[in-house]
Amino acid sequence: MHAEQQPQTEPRLYHLHIYFEDDTESDARSIYEVAQTQTDIESVGRFHPSPIGPHPVRQFQLLVRTEHLDRIETWLRHVRGNLDVLIHPEIDDDLLAHTELARWLGRPHELRLEKFRN
Repeated sequence: MHAEQQPQTEPRLYHLHIYFEDDTESDARSIYEVAQTQTDIESVGRFHPSPIGPHPVRQFQLLVRTEHLDRIETWLRHVRGNLDVLIHPEIDDDLLAHTELARWLGRPHELRLEKFRN
């Protein structure tokens, strides 16, 4: 007899990381400024001057509740231009969140996942 699996519940929050380089920094700053006025965004993280954590390029993060994710993702699709966006759930398993459960708007980047594997 197989044990019943618990249904996976939807995460309450998502991180949306907007990646930028020197040539796209002004586009990223424009989105950063507008994001701070969006009521469907829980918080806007720091505008990082250098790569941090698993992110291979500079970025800033938006924290969005699941019920607002579709709207914010649609908005980003329209305003991101050439910026790449990593979207992942906020869950206890960072490796899973940044790999199997992650998705991208634009070009995927290879993340530095070593710290999640230790």
